[in-house]
Amino acid sequence: MPLKKFFSYASAWWKNRILPHFWKGLNFSFLLGLVISIGTCISSNRDNACLRRQNSELKEQMSQTQSIMVCRFDRMEDQIRLTKGEMLTEERSADLIAASDEKTKNTLLALKKFDEGDYGSAYKYAEKGNLDDPDLLFMLGWMYYEGNGVAQSLEKAFKCWNISANAGNVKAKFDLAVMYGQGEYVKQDLQKAAEWLTKAAEDGFPPAAFHLGLVYEKGRGVKRSGRKALEWYERAFELGHSHAGYHISEMYR
Repeated sequence: MPLKKFFSYASAWWKNRILPHFWKGLNFSFLLGLVISIGTCISSNRDNACLRRQNSELKEQMSQTQSIMVCRFDRMEDQIRLTKGEMLTEERSADLIAASDEKTKNTLLALKKFDEGDYGSAYKYAEKGNLDDPDLLFMLGWMYYEGNGVAQSLEKAFKCWNISANAGNVKAKFDLAVMYGQGEYVKQDLQKAAEWLTKAAEDGFPPAAFHLGLVYEKGRGVKRSGRKALEWYERAFELGHSHAGYHISEMYR
């Protein structure tokens, strides 16, 4: 067979028999790879979105947990201060010496016994004291909340702090805010929590100023505001709150 004819037959065989199958196979492989790539991409994007959502939820949970832990830390610090004798101030100690009526004397003796850690005697004197006294009501609220000298009762703690806060006791305002914020005894109400925190913070109570910063940073019960959050963190720092400096540095990042 002449060489030219051989190449002619070979070329025809390649075009008619081999090449069509080659392109079909190539197209199928290409399309299969394309479908797999698109599917992988969609799955990857879905997984990334899921991870981002989970990370966001985790950060929010951690933030809430941190807020609750700092609240408890602040309360614990308050309790330590109370057991060191902060209920009966120097001014009220002088009133105790000069007290003539029994109700005033019993009120001040209750505060004195509380400072000494004698909660049983503190409660006995409180029962015969002036139950309109904001300091006495705050003290009773703590006793009911902790179950010191009395049976624990969040209901009675709330009632005592509510009256005390409305009469001007700054610590009662803070504790009332925490109860509303965490839904202790009462239904959780972040707006009321923010209102009581504001009242306590404006009175110069360091934990209230700090937590009001958290409230504005996270937008809990108030419109979210980085500017106001920073203002209250700085105020808390000026008042000596131990956690405020860290949050200020984070906000400047």
